[in-house]
Amino acid sequence: MSRRKSLPLILIVEPEENDVLTITHALANEDAAYATVDAQENIKSVLEQAPPQIVIFSVDGISSDQQSDIISFAKQINPDVIVIVTSQSADPVKIVESMRFGAFDYLVKPLEPTRLVSSISQAIRQLKSHTPLRSIDSVPTDRKQLPDAFAPFVGESILTLSILKKASVYSQRAFPIFLHGETGTGKRLLSRLIHNASGRTGDYVSISLEGLDDDAFYREFYGAIPRCKSGTLYITDVSKTTLRQQRLILQWFQEQKIYFPVNLGIPDLQIEDVRLICGAVTPLEELLPIGSFDQNLYYALTANSIRLSPLRDNLEDLPVLLDYFLEVNAKKQGKRVPSYPKELVTLLKSYSFPGNVLELSTLAENAMSYYEKGMLSQSAFQEIIDARRDKTPQMLPEYMSLSEALAKCEPLPSIKEARELYIQEVLRRTDNNQSAAAKILGVTRQAVNSYLAVHPEANPADSDKKSEN
Repeated sequence: MSRRKSLPLILIVEPEENDVLTITHALANEDAAYATVDAQENIKSVLEQAPPQIVIFSVDGISSDQQSDIISFAKQINPDVIVIVTSQSADPVKIVESMRFGAFDYLVKPLEPTRLVSSISQAIRQLKSHTPLRSIDSVPTDRKQLPDAFAPFVGESILTLSILKKASVYSQRAFPIFLHGETGTGKRLLSRLIHNASGRTGDYVSISLEGLDDDAFYREFYGAIPRCKSGTLYITDVSKTTLRQQRLILQWFQEQKIYFPVNLGIPDLQIEDVRLICGAVTPLEELLPIGSFDQNLYYALTANSIRLSPLRDNLEDLPVLLDYFLEVNAKKQGKRVPSYPKELVTLLKSYSFPGNVLELSTLAENAMSYYEKGMLSQSAFQEIIDARRDKTPQMLPEYMSLSEALAKCEPLPSIKEARELYIQEVLRRTDNNQSAAAKILGVTRQAVNSYLAVHPEANPADSDKKSEN
């Protein structure tokens, strides 16, 4: 073992002398000490003697279990250790395995100097930021436990906090990130916040590739890649690309170079320290069986995956989001922040929000444009929601339609039972607000009142009063 003293300490585990030389040359301009080990079997004793802060670790010639064991041991010695894996294999399955074992990056041999320097520089930058690569297993109990960079992503629910915890952890890794969720759930915003939290010095660039032919696809990358050097490239809906384009994306980011067709007259481009984030509305798992998405790109993307839930599945955050959007729009329009009737939240919770958080923000903006003084009227919300309800089928959680829910129901209810279940579900979603329930059911408020009089068990408030007497 050879060693040079200073900090941070980098341990190079590499049996091939040429690869050791490539790595040490890449370290020449870094203020970092390094030690080298030429055999994987010696690594545990070295880790114990002098716990490194970065491990550059060749996994050639060892099994997946051995790789997992060594990375796990390194993290036991130093929970914040950064592990960069190198290998002759470009197999996406092996790359995903390394991610799941806790690797920070995966470099394919022969080691490309620019890509290697980029990975090491990012790892050292991460160490200097003093931000540990925390586990995603534990969910924070409040926003104070998350980086300030994620403050613009509004919400206090456990669901939102778990999303932001994942984003915080993934932001400190070099691997691609995949964000999936319905339109309007905040994928683009979260991708930008991940970039901000990563400490990358380059720009954030967002591109859409939907409907582009191959020539336009090449030119879009030619314009975007130089702009996000040492930064982040966000592809808005990667599922809308062709199979050929998906394979090119994977190849380019594995080889860190874009090769353009001769007929375009464009010089080849080196990809210099660009973090890739991809978004999609359609779950990629649905596209694989029908051959509409490349399997290798799927494996490369989904190891660091975050699902953004639709608003109807996260109603706990609705009041917080409403307050936020009213405040933002009041400030934008030079008005005071209004109070609003409690029935407004009940109304909003009864709506399915097919446009999710984005739709709520536009509803708030519209309502504030009519507001002058006093309490905010819910009529501006009511009129738009009623109009949209007529055109938009009500959504059930987890993308389940009513027909799908019935298909899973065994045995099927009678018409009377189905009617009772529907009424009770409407009352539950409206917090037993009779006016809001009547709107959804298409009956009068008096009819709902009469129903509750005959079925007091459907009104928790009445049940509570009886239990107190």
